[in-house]
Amino acid sequence: MSQLFTGVNHNYTHFNETQMGEIFGQGLFNVKAYGAMGSGAGDDGTSIQYALDAAQAVGGIAYFPPGVYKYGTTLNVTGRVHILGGGQVARWTGDSIGTAELSVKSSVILKYTGSSDGMHIYSDTNDAVLNGITIENIELVPSTDGGGRYGIFVDASDSSKCLSIAGLTLRNVVVQDWGTDGIYTKGTVFDVTFDRLSALDNVRYGVNIDDTSAQAGVPSQITFIDPWLFSGSSASSWAVYMDVAEVVRFFGGTIAGYGSSLGNGAFVRNGCSFFGTNIEGVSGANTIGVRYTGTNGLFLGQAQVSAWAIGVQIGNPNDKTANADGWVIASEISGNTTDLHVVDGGSRLGTVLHRGYGQTFVLDDDLLTTDGVHDQWAYIGQSSRVAEYSDGDKIIHENATTGFSVNANWEITDGTWNGGHLVLGTYHIWQASGVLYIKSGAPANATDGTIVGTQS
Repeated sequence: MSQLFTGVNHNYTHFNETQMGEIFGQGLFNVKAYGAMGSGAGDDGTSIQYALDAAQAVGGIAYFPPGVYKYGTTLNVTGRVHILGGGQVARWTGDSIGTAELSVKSSVILKYTGSSDGMHIYSDTNDAVLNGITIENIELVPSTDGGGRYGIFVDASDSSKCLSIAGLTLRNVVVQDWGTDGIYTKGTVFDVTFDRLSALDNVRYGVNIDDTSAQAGVPSQITFIDPWLFSGSSASSWAVYMDVAEVVRFFGGTIAGYGSSLGNGAFVRNGCSFFGTNIEGVSGANTIGVRYTGTNGLFLGQAQVSAWAIGVQIGNPNDKTANADGWVIASEISGNTTDLHVVDGGSRLGTVLHRGYGQTFVLDDDLLTTDGVHDQWAYIGQSSRVAEYSDGDKIIHENATTGFSVNANWEITDGTWNGGHLVLGTYHIWQASGVLYIKSGAPANATDGTIVGTQS
């Protein structure tokens, strides 16, 4: 039989239905036909690699029947193939982040016992584009929590061998408990779709998109559909970390912090959009829902960011010179210790649109501020909503009885007695009918204060 598949190792001794499928052109390669047991005992690595090689040789399907497949050597994917697990994968549900129960147990689990990567996707062919890989209904885990390096390493970093990896789809895939990242992409990785991906409790990053060594003029295009991503249990861990200047899109799903009040949400750079994503923390010290630093755009639309120490951070405190321009927030940002933090440093061009339910919007702006326009960014919404800065002096703005707390000068333009007040300690300064007033304590009406002077 093996003569029909020159160059492919076939580890079987009998003729069965799966090999008949190969012979008659169905392109289905069952890993158990190559000797894999799927019992969680022994090492199935060699048998799995045989099946992968056979499937890749013809662009076929490497099929895993339900089971636990233990293996100690990295699985290499170097050609067009569909890696398909039978049955269901684990999917997290509910809001009890870090302690939630799996809705089902995964039917196919690949359990890695080595110290490197669970799966390595790359090309050894010079100047090649590796295209057309799908991984579906598979859970990849190390044999011990925090073991291994990357669950899946998508590697286009050697431009002399692989120009780019394109047309990659991960559907219903789980990567959890890996020693560094659940998924790590490096180089030019174009047209990648993560469909219902779960990346859970990986030590550094759940998903790490890194365009280091990317080919000039070949942008990445990364799409997340209904992901479930939560961080590891350290202050430096992120559920998703994207050090790219490309196009990244999120549709729905949840990005969450760790249950022990550690770990962060999404670190993003240029060209990243969120549509209807729940970004939920656990109010831990120094945790951040979204950090943005870049020059050509973050759009946070129809999302909800809640229960973090900092909901959205514009700029990076660890690199204050980095710009954070072209951002728009059109989402509910509430219930965080600080909802929006604008970091001192580089350019901060952006806009906050009317942001939802009307709770106090807690704002920490490190830069200079003027009334209605904050640094180089603007707040556009219902002017009667309360905004409260976390440092500096307070000004009662428009109809609010408590208002902005700032660390800079303000131009007072609201003439109503309970409107444009500058608050300095216990003193209120305001103007009414062309007269400037000052009083220690809150005024009761437009003339309840000491006349300071007449305005021109």
